[in-house]
Amino acid sequence: MMKRTIIRGVSALLLVAASVVGAESTDGSPVEVLKENRLSYTDGFVDAVKVALDALPAQPQPPATGKPCDWSVTASPDPHNAHFLAFAGSQQLKYEVALIGYDVYDKARLNAKGAPANSEASRKLRFLQYMLGLSGYWEALAADHEKTLLSPACEGIVRNWREGTIVNARDDFAPATSAMGDVLLAVLTADINRTLGTKAAFVWGAYQEALAQFGVEQSISGWFYTTDLDPRGPINWTTTLSGPMCPSGEACPSVTKEQSYIPQMVWLTLPVDILSYTGDATTENLLIEARGKHYMEEFEKEVGDQDSLLVSTRNMLRIAQASQDVTPDQPQGRLALWLKQHSLPLASNLVGGVLPLPQSVSVQNKEMKKALLFAQQVERDLLDFPEAKHIDQMVVTRSAANASATMTICDLYDGAIEGWLLSEHFTCITAK
Repeated sequence: MMKRTIIRGVSALLLVAASVVGAESTDGSPVEVLKENRLSYTDGFVDAVKVALDALPAQPQPPATGKPCDWSVTASPDPHNAHFLAFAGSQQLKYEVALIGYDVYDKARLNAKGAPANSEASRKLRFLQYMLGLSGYWEALAADHEKTLLSPACEGIVRNWREGTIVNARDDFAPATSAMGDVLLAVLTADINRTLGTKAAFVWGAYQEALAQFGVEQSISGWFYTTDLDPRGPINWTTTLSGPMCPSGEACPSVTKEQSYIPQMVWLTLPVDILSYTGDATTENLLIEARGKHYMEEFEKEVGDQDSLLVSTRNMLRIAQASQDVTPDQPQGRLALWLKQHSLPLASNLVGGVLPLPQSVSVQNKEMKKALLFAQQVERDLLDFPEAKHIDQMVVTRSAANASATMTICDLYDGAIEGWLLSEHFTCITAK
């Protein structure tokens, strides 16, 4: 099972990394080993979150969203209930994105079959395995129910749909489908870097994460814990609610929500790893690629009388589409249709994957350098938690003249957002 593979404490990863990489800690402590034996920047950050979560007592179920859950605890959903329709729509989008991510991977695998190891087709497949290896590691932690960062907003229908129990899905359905969706988002990150530049790739990560969280919470699908470890801000998402969620006979209100901080930081480290991937057969790359390949095998595998997670995802998509009176679409063209619906100025021929243009983490590449500097400082706060008391969104930096200054995630790219992402929805509060 995915969770058993990657959630049973940090110790297993540390042992693997230490034996392969050969680094030794300065004092032998688990924290020092963790910092020195990371497989990737994302792994290091996620492991630091795990250390911080382990230092916390068990967290109580958070208050949901201030929205009623009575519709969710009925024996069957009311097909006309506005809350159910909003929830079902969010689930339809999640499973569409997950299956597009799967389509991209599957086509790349077919293209690489029998191809030389150094061919473009083989390198594209390895890159997708690498991305799945990174995202699957994060999603399993985010969905860990013992000390979670994300909780279903309601029991009953909401939990059963999210976890796939209504289609007899295996354990880890929720994080596995999220990880498949992340494959698509990571492919878009690489493509945006190629076509619009490094800065746009990082902003895209923050943009889509804010959009996703807003949709999850407004649709009553899930709720992100707000704690000293995972505060909110400085990124905000604002939108006018759609018709079904508006009070009867009243104008649809505008809603602004601050976004959870830890997921923002994950989507800072993921682009660093994605954009610095060279395809070299390093020990770290090969381990992460093997992990991604294993996640895919788990996604496609049937166990006993239970369908594969892939089949369960397809079944859940059909149920969600039926609830919206949507005719199921065919896999061919699903990516092109999705890109068109979301007005993304990207190529529609991304099925089969893309190769990134490797970006160095150097003085010459200020976006990469600043992103990594910021992530590592927040990681240090996590490793010091709870002695650090809280995760501070205002990170202290020092200039060449050793003068201290503060910045937020919004200041990383000189406050600029590429024109095609500018909207009234996405705002980010810079340091005062």
